[in-house]
Amino acid sequence: MFASITICTIVFVSACNWGSKKNENNSESEDQEVQIESIEIGEQEWMLNNISTDTFNNGDIIPEAKTEAEWIKAKNNQTAAWCYYENKSKNGDKYGKLYNWYAVTDDRGIAPKDWHIPTEKDVKKLLEYLGDDNEAFNALIEDGDSGFEALYSGWRRGSGVFADLDNFCAFWTSTENGEYGAWSLDIDKGNRNAVIGYSRKEFGISVRCIKD
Repeated sequence: MFASITICTIVFVSACNWGSKKNENNSESEDQEVQIESIEIGEQEWMLNNISTDTFNNGDIIPEAKTEAEWIKAKNNQTAAWCYYENKSKNGDKYGKLYNWYAVTDDRGIAPKDWHIPTEKDVKKLLEYLGDDNEAFNALIEDGDSGFEALYSGWRRGSGVFADLDNFCAFWTSTENGEYGAWSLDIDKGNRNAVIGYSRKEFGISVRCIKD
């Protein structure tokens, strides 16, 4: 089905089908290094974990929106915000942070050096490599064949209400879809599919970066 199969390199795990894990030390500053674990899928290299930063690359704080009112304010002002699912830090330990699209596309940046927020074309290429919607789902979920290890991190509505933990996850792209929305990678446990979906910019969803 696929044009090529990536040869696996042992790092912390022993085997995979489509992907091989890597560890890199990417310097964010002269004094700080961040280790990024990644997975190769076809010709692409993806982060293995969800982004969980609370600062932009220039050091500015990304506001945390704990209350529904704070989340709605960020929506109305079209400004960056993040949260933990149900505002519980223990959820952040497992799933990372949820961001609105304004945080993801802010000029100050949240992607580490040599990485970027995927475009809609990046996600389309990933899904086409993995197969049909169901095959892509089976590859991208936790313990799936690709090693992407997507977790059902749920999402936050524009109203500030949380939904679908352990049943659904989505990942932002940087590509707009009309005035109010953007494309996202949606992984749905109930429908057992992985597709390019539509998310409103005020939604809170996960972020995975792709290597430049």
